Amino acid sequence: MGRVFFDTRKNVQSVTAAYVVLPSDSGKTFILNAAAGVAVTLPSVANMQKGWNCRFIIGTAFATSDWVVTATAAIMRGGVVNLEGGADTVDGPSTTGGT
Repeated sequence: MGRVFFDTRKNVQSVTAAYVVLPSDSGKTFILNAAAGVAVTLPSVANMQKGWNCRFIIGTAFATSDWVVTATAAIMRGGVVNLEGGADTVDGPSTTGGT
């Protein structure tokens, strides 16, 4: 029997301005759609359940400033993948103590 996926598109959100990610956003894909990058703040670990996750995809090339994803505490695990063949840049390691 094959896999059946229902309502997979409703878990995608376009971000065009600063956004504070909610604990209920677990599993969501955020499309970063602003030419001037803005701040995205992840929820605190105390408000997350084990296995909490999200994904960020660049939808619009940022021309003037970077997107900043901030963890409020604890350890954030992840990485950067550049699908256009350019250099991947991250300030610090992909596992960080948050800011």
